[in-house]
Amino acid sequence: MRLAIKNTEIHQAGAELVAVSVDDEIRQAGMAERWKLTHTTLVSDPGGESILQPLGLFDPNERGGIALPGMVIVSPE
Repeated sequence: MRLAIKNTEIHQAGAELVAVSVDDEIRQAGMAERWKLTHTTLVSDPGGESILQPLGLFDPNERGGIALPGMVIVSPE
């Protein structure tokens, strides 16, 4: 979440920061408040099946399954 501290600059540059985790929406809301994530979209992917596993960003052996740190840059085209 190091990029989260730059979320305003990223947003002003016309990009969007999306953070994906296995956490539910309630836990994500707490993270958003704690880290002041005003321009960051939080996406919940419990079990990592929809987003994290296909991107190779999921460790099923750690604490019942966690998201691994990673960055994916998507072109608007």
